[in-house]
Amino acid sequence: MKTMIVKLLIVLASVLTVCHGIELRGTQNPMSYARFPKWNACVNASISFDFKTTRSAVLLMYTDDGGRNDFFQVNLTPEGAVRVLLNIVDGFEGHIHLQLGSFLNDGQWHTVKIQRNRMETELQVDGQTTQKTAFGSDFYFGDIKTNADVYFGGIPPIDLYKLAVPTIRYTAQAFKGSMRNIIYQNCTFIPIRAHYIDYVNASPEPAEACEDDRRNPCSDGCICISTDDGPACRCSELPKAK
Repeated sequence: MKTMIVKLLIVLASVLTVCHGIELRGTQNPMSYARFPKWNACVNASISFDFKTTRSAVLLMYTDDGGRNDFFQVNLTPEGAVRVLLNIVDGFEGHIHLQLGSFLNDGQWHTVKIQRNRMETELQVDGQTTQKTAFGSDFYFGDIKTNADVYFGGIPPIDLYKLAVPTIRYTAQAFKGSMRNIIYQNCTFIPIRAHYIDYVNASPEPAEACEDDRRNPCSDGCICISTDDGPACRCSELPKAK
């Protein structure tokens, strides 16, 4: 009987830990981070991710146009709010910021989504939304050929001239916690699960529920979402058939 109970506990533990995604250790030197492919932000794309941490005042995400003008920087403020700083217009007149939430460093999962709609950018945090408008003439996010990759939880020691926000090298504090469900919705409007390229002082184990194709319950036309209870399907964001 005891043997059966032990085996059951092991199975339950494996189920409960399967959805962690990328675990970042929060080291500062060298800074921990996970590098993901370029996000084709175009003028109507979105990017979303889940995070869980007990730290505040940390870097959640950063990407830019290779060191010129455009950038997206997502931080957790000292008060535990999500703050997005961005520039999507040539020059710095398109520099805006959005902020939502509080006490999000509570060790629970939270979902962040940044949605572009040409001159308007919307921030969603756990279903709440706020938006701002940037004025200008060019609303394309850099050039996909020369844009930087997307970094979560920290950044590598990139040369300052290759950063659109050079001060991030000195001000960014490493994220310690978990991230999962990193989803790009590029110019095609079709959401895809992004997969890491590499990482430093981080671990992709235990893997997300949706990383195991054998556990993916979703049919074509739906995207798999990792939850604490295992994989789930989201279909609402996909284009409707005409």
